[in-house]
Amino acid sequence: MGGFAAALKVGADTEPLSTKLEVEGGRLIIRAADQKIGDWALSDLEFERVSGGYRLDVEGEELILDVEDLLGFQEAISVQPAKRRRSKHISSPNNNSSRSHIARERQVRASLEATSPADPEDSKSEETTVVARSLGVVDSALEKAKASAGSDWPGWIFTRWTVFSAVALVVLVIVLPGIFSTMFLIGGLGAVVLGAVLYTDDAMARRWLPGRITALHVLIGGTGLAVLGVLIAVLRGS
Repeated sequence: MGGFAAALKVGADTEPLSTKLEVEGGRLIIRAADQKIGDWALSDLEFERVSGGYRLDVEGEELILDVEDLLGFQEAISVQPAKRRRSKHISSPNNNSSRSHIARERQVRASLEATSPADPEDSKSEETTVVARSLGVVDSALEKAKASAGSDWPGWIFTRWTVFSAVALVVLVIVLPGIFSTMFLIGGLGAVVLGAVLYTDDAMARRWLPGRITALHVLIGGTGLAVLGVLIAVLRGS
Protein backbone atom coordinates (compact mmCIF):
# COMPACT_ATOMS: atom_id res chain seq x y z
CA MET A 1 0.00 0.00 0.00
CA GLY A 2 1.26 3.50 -0.81
CA GLY A 3 0.03 6.93 0.20
CA PHE A 4 1.16 9.96 -1.81
CA ALA A 5 0.25 13.65 -1.56
CA ALA A 6 -0.72 15.12 -4.90
CA ALA A 7 -2.42 18.09 -6.52
CA LEU A 8 -5.27 17.04 -8.80
CA LYS A 9 -6.52 19.03 -11.77
CA VAL A 10 -9.57 17.91 -13.70
CA GLY A 11 -10.09 18.96 -17.28
CA ALA A 12 -9.84 22.71 -17.78
CA ASP A 13 -9.92 23.45 -14.04
CA THR A 14 -7.15 25.90 -13.23
CA GLU A 15 -7.10 25.48 -9.45
CA PRO A 16 -5.54 22.20 -8.23
CA LEU A 17 -7.21 20.17 -5.47
CA SER A 18 -5.07 18.74 -2.65
CA THR A 19 -5.53 14.98 -2.63
CA LYS A 20 -4.02 11.76 -1.31
CA LEU A 21 -3.27 8.93 -3.71
CA GLU A 22 -3.45 5.38 -2.38
CA VAL A 23 -2.17 2.37 -4.27
CA GLU A 24 -3.62 -0.79 -2.77
CA GLY A 25 -4.64 -4.17 -4.08
CA GLY A 26 -3.91 -3.22 -7.66
CA ARG A 27 -6.17 -0.18 -7.47
CA LEU A 28 -5.61 3.58 -7.48
CA ILE A 29 -7.73 5.41 -4.90
CA ILE A 30 -7.93 9.20 -4.77
CA ARG A 31 -9.12 10.91 -1.60
CA ALA A 32 -9.78 14.59 -0.85
CA ALA A 33 -10.82 15.92 2.57
CA ASP A 34 -11.18 12.30 3.79
CA GLN A 35 -13.66 11.52 1.01
CA LYS A 36 -13.04 8.99 -1.73
CA ILE A 37 -13.41 10.70 -5.10
CA GLY A 38 -11.81 8.08 -7.34
CA ASP A 39 -11.26 4.32 -7.33
CA TRP A 40 -9.97 2.48 -10.40
CA ALA A 41 -8.12 -0.71 -11.15
CA LEU A 42 -4.55 0.03 -12.26
CA SER A 43 -5.00 -2.44 -15.11
CA ASP A 44 -7.75 -0.18 -16.54
CA LEU A 45 -5.61 2.94 -16.46
CA GLU A 46 -2.72 4.10 -18.56
CA PHE A 47 -0.43 6.81 -17.25
CA GLU A 48 1.33 9.43 -19.34
CA ARG A 49 4.25 11.29 -17.83
CA VAL A 50 3.91 15.07 -17.77
CA SER A 51 5.86 17.74 -15.96
CA GLY A 52 5.69 17.00 -12.25
CA GLY A 53 3.46 13.96 -12.46
CA TYR A 54 1.09 11.95 -14.64
CA ARG A 55 -1.84 12.45 -16.94
CA LEU A 56 -4.82 10.09 -17.05
CA ASP A 57 -7.85 9.83 -19.33
CA VAL A 58 -10.92 8.49 -17.54
CA GLU A 59 -14.13 8.37 -19.59
CA GLY A 60 -13.28 11.53 -21.48
CA GLU A 61 -12.11 13.38 -18.37
CA GLU A 62 -8.49 14.50 -18.24
CA LEU A 63 -6.85 14.09 -14.81
CA ILE A 64 -3.49 15.66 -14.07
CA LEU A 65 -1.72 14.32 -10.95
CA ASP A 66 1.13 16.48 -9.66
CA VAL A 67 2.71 14.03 -7.22
CA GLU A 68 5.15 15.16 -4.53
CA ASP A 69 6.95 11.79 -4.23
CA LEU A 70 7.05 11.10 -7.94
CA LEU A 71 9.59 8.27 -7.83
CA GLY A 72 7.77 6.49 -5.01
CA PHE A 73 4.46 6.76 -6.83
CA GLN A 74 6.02 5.50 -10.05
CA GLU A 75 7.37 2.49 -8.25
CA ALA A 76 4.03 1.84 -6.54
CA ILE A 77 2.10 1.69 -9.79
CA SER A 78 4.96 -0.10 -11.60
CA VAL A 79 5.00 2.35 -14.50
CA GLN A 80 7.81 2.43 -17.05
CA PRO A 81 7.40 5.89 -18.64
CA ALA A 82 9.65 5.18 -21.62
CA LYS A 83 7.57 2.20 -22.69
CA ARG A 84 4.12 3.64 -22.12
CA ARG A 85 2.09 5.44 -24.74
CA ARG A 86 -0.78 7.79 -24.37
CA SER A 87 -4.11 6.09 -24.88
CA LYS A 88 -6.70 7.99 -26.84
CA HIS A 89 -9.48 6.37 -24.82
CA ILE A 90 -9.29 4.34 -21.66
CA SER A 91 -12.22 2.07 -21.09
CA SER A 92 -13.58 1.43 -17.61
CA PRO A 93 -15.46 -1.65 -16.41
CA ASN A 94 -18.09 0.59 -14.88
CA ASN A 95 -18.84 3.80 -16.77
CA ASN A 96 -21.38 5.10 -14.25
CA SER A 97 -18.91 4.55 -11.40
CA SER A 98 -16.17 6.48 -13.19
CA ARG A 99 -18.45 9.37 -13.94
CA SER A 100 -19.71 9.40 -10.36
CA HIS A 101 -16.12 9.63 -9.11
CA ILE A 102 -15.51 12.70 -11.25
CA ALA A 103 -18.80 14.25 -10.15
CA ARG A 104 -17.90 13.56 -6.52
CA GLU A 105 -14.53 15.26 -7.02
CA ARG A 106 -16.27 18.37 -8.28
CA GLN A 107 -18.65 18.31 -5.28
CA VAL A 108 -15.71 18.02 -2.86
CA ARG A 109 -13.96 20.92 -4.59
CA ALA A 110 -17.09 23.09 -4.31
CA SER A 111 -17.50 22.13 -0.65
CA LEU A 112 -13.88 22.97 0.15
CA GLU A 113 -14.13 26.33 -1.61
CA ALA A 114 -17.36 27.15 0.25
CA THR A 115 -15.88 26.34 3.67
CA SER A 116 -12.36 27.64 3.10
CA PRO A 117 -11.36 30.66 5.21
CA ALA A 118 -11.48 34.06 3.65
CA ASP A 119 -8.38 35.33 1.93
CA PRO A 120 -6.43 37.53 4.42
CA GLU A 121 -5.92 40.10 1.73
CA ASP A 122 -9.68 40.29 1.12
CA SER A 123 -10.28 40.64 4.85
CA LYS A 124 -7.76 43.41 5.07
CA SER A 125 -9.39 45.19 2.16
CA GLU A 126 -12.82 44.93 3.82
CA GLU A 127 -11.46 46.21 7.14
CA THR A 128 -9.77 49.12 5.37
CA THR A 129 -13.03 49.99 3.64
CA VAL A 130 -14.95 49.97 6.95
CA VAL A 131 -12.34 52.22 8.62
CA ALA A 132 -12.35 54.61 5.66
CA ARG A 133 -16.15 54.87 5.74
CA SER A 134 -16.14 55.50 9.50
CA LEU A 135 -13.55 58.26 9.15
CA GLY A 136 -15.57 59.73 6.30
CA VAL A 137 -18.62 59.98 8.57
CA VAL A 138 -16.51 61.69 11.27
CA ASP A 139 -15.03 64.14 8.77
CA SER A 140 -18.48 64.96 7.38
CA ALA A 141 -19.84 65.68 10.87
CA LEU A 142 -16.83 67.88 11.68
CA GLU A 143 -17.25 69.83 8.47
CA LYS A 144 -20.90 70.52 9.26
CA ALA A 145 -20.06 71.58 12.82
CA LYS A 146 -17.30 73.86 11.56
CA ALA A 147 -19.59 75.44 8.99
CA SER A 148 -22.19 76.04 11.69
CA ALA A 149 -20.02 77.36 14.54
CA GLY A 150 -16.52 77.59 13.12
CA SER A 151 -16.42 81.36 13.33
CA ASP A 152 -16.82 81.32 17.12
CA TRP A 153 -14.30 78.58 17.99
CA PRO A 154 -10.67 77.72 17.11
CA GLY A 155 -10.17 75.46 14.11
CA TRP A 156 -8.37 72.70 16.05
CA ILE A 157 -11.63 71.86 17.82
CA PHE A 158 -13.06 70.56 14.54
CA THR A 159 -10.39 67.89 13.90
CA ARG A 160 -10.17 64.11 14.18
CA TRP A 161 -7.58 64.50 16.94
CA THR A 162 -10.09 66.33 19.13
CA VAL A 163 -12.77 63.69 18.53
CA PHE A 164 -10.44 60.77 19.28
CA SER A 165 -9.08 62.55 22.36
CA ALA A 166 -12.63 63.11 23.62
CA VAL A 167 -13.49 59.43 23.11
CA ALA A 168 -10.32 58.36 24.94
CA LEU A 169 -11.15 60.77 27.77
CA VAL A 170 -14.64 59.31 28.12
CA VAL A 171 -13.17 55.81 28.38
CA LEU A 172 -10.71 56.96 31.06
CA VAL A 173 -13.49 58.68 33.01
CA ILE A 174 -15.48 55.44 33.01
CA VAL A 175 -12.46 53.46 34.22
CA LEU A 176 -11.22 56.04 36.78
CA PRO A 177 -14.22 58.22 37.72
CA GLY A 178 -12.93 59.36 41.13
CA ILE A 179 -9.63 60.73 39.85
CA PHE A 180 -11.15 62.52 36.87
CA SER A 181 -14.02 63.94 38.91
CA THR A 182 -11.53 65.69 41.17
CA MET A 183 -9.34 66.78 38.23
CA PHE A 184 -12.32 68.21 36.31
CA LEU A 185 -13.64 70.05 39.36
CA ILE A 186 -10.28 71.65 40.24
CA GLY A 187 -9.37 72.38 36.62
CA GLY A 188 -12.81 73.79 35.86
CA LEU A 189 -12.80 76.13 38.85
CA GLY A 190 -9.28 77.27 37.98
CA ALA A 191 -10.33 77.97 34.39
CA VAL A 192 -13.36 79.95 35.58
CA VAL A 193 -11.16 82.14 37.78
CA LEU A 194 -8.64 82.65 34.97
CA GLY A 195 -11.39 83.44 32.48
CA ALA A 196 -12.94 85.98 34.83
CA VAL A 197 -9.58 87.75 35.28
CA LEU A 198 -8.84 87.79 31.55
CA TYR A 199 -12.37 88.92 30.77
CA THR A 200 -11.67 92.16 32.62
CA ASP A 201 -8.35 92.81 30.88
CA ASP A 202 -8.36 92.58 27.09
CA ALA A 203 -4.63 93.31 26.78
CA MET A 204 -3.74 90.46 29.11
CA ALA A 205 -6.18 88.15 27.31
CA ARG A 206 -4.60 88.87 23.91
CA ARG A 207 -1.13 88.29 25.35
CA TRP A 208 -1.91 85.08 27.20
CA LEU A 209 -4.49 83.34 25.02
CA PRO A 210 -3.36 81.73 21.72
CA GLY A 211 -5.13 81.98 18.38
CA ARG A 212 -8.84 82.67 18.42
CA ILE A 213 -9.39 81.57 22.02
CA THR A 214 -11.00 84.34 24.07
CA ALA A 215 -11.69 84.87 27.78
CA LEU A 216 -15.30 83.89 27.12
CA HIS A 217 -14.16 80.54 25.74
CA VAL A 218 -12.11 79.96 28.91
CA LEU A 219 -15.12 80.83 31.11
CA ILE A 220 -17.47 78.53 29.19
CA GLY A 221 -14.95 75.69 29.10
CA GLY A 222 -14.11 76.02 32.80
CA THR A 223 -17.77 76.08 33.78
CA GLY A 224 -18.52 73.01 31.68
CA LEU A 225 -15.51 71.17 33.12
CA ALA A 226 -16.53 71.95 36.72
CA VAL A 227 -20.13 70.87 36.09
CA LEU A 228 -18.86 67.64 34.50
CA GLY A 229 -16.72 66.96 37.55
CA VAL A 230 -19.71 67.43 39.86
CA LEU A 231 -21.90 65.17 37.70
CA ILE A 232 -19.29 62.40 37.69
CA ALA A 233 -19.00 62.64 41.49
CA VAL A 234 -22.79 62.45 41.89
CA LEU A 235 -23.10 59.47 39.53
CA ARG A 236 -20.23 57.71 41.23
CA GLY A 237 -21.79 58.16 44.65
CA SER A 238 -25.29 57.06 43.57
